[in-house]
Amino acid sequence: MHEPRNARATVAALNKAWEADDLDSVIVCLHETCVFHVHVSAELVDHAGPSVGREAIRAALTAARLNFDYVLYRPIILSATDTEVRQRVEFMGSHIASGAQMSMRFRHVFQVEGGLVMRCDEYHDAPMVEAFFRLVGDEQTKDV
Repeated sequence: MHEPRNARATVAALNKAWEADDLDSVIVCLHETCVFHVHVSAELVDHAGPSVGREAIRAALTAARLNFDYVLYRPIILSATDTEVRQRVEFMGSHIASGAQMSMRFRHVFQVEGGLVMRCDEYHDAPMVEAFFRLVGDEQTKDV
C-alpha cells in the first residue's frame, strides 16, 4: 500500500508513476473521492473538466494517454507544504489522431491529506490548448 511520508513525497510518487505510464500506481496515490479538474473546455478536450473519484479519473487519464504519444513529460515541483504541492510540467507530445505536435507548459496544484491526493487542479493556457484541438479536429474532418 502507498504511504508516503508527506505531500511532496506523494506527488513525487504520482509523477514517477505517470512518467512510467503506470496508471495503476497513479490511481493508488489518489483518495477514492479525489477531484481532478483540467481547466480547459470539456467540449473540445475529452479528458477536460472535473473528474470525481478514482474510476472517473482513471478514464480521464486514459483518454489523455490515448490522445498523445508523450515525447517529454517533465514535472518540476515548485513549492510544497504539508498539504499542498504546486508544480510546473513541461510537455511535448504527438497528437495520435492527427500527427500534430504540441509543446506547452502547464501547472498542477495538488491538495494532499494522509498521504493521498484529495484534489488536483491542472491549469493550461486554455486558449492555446483549445485552438490546438480545434485545428486538429478540423484536420481530421478534412480527411473524411
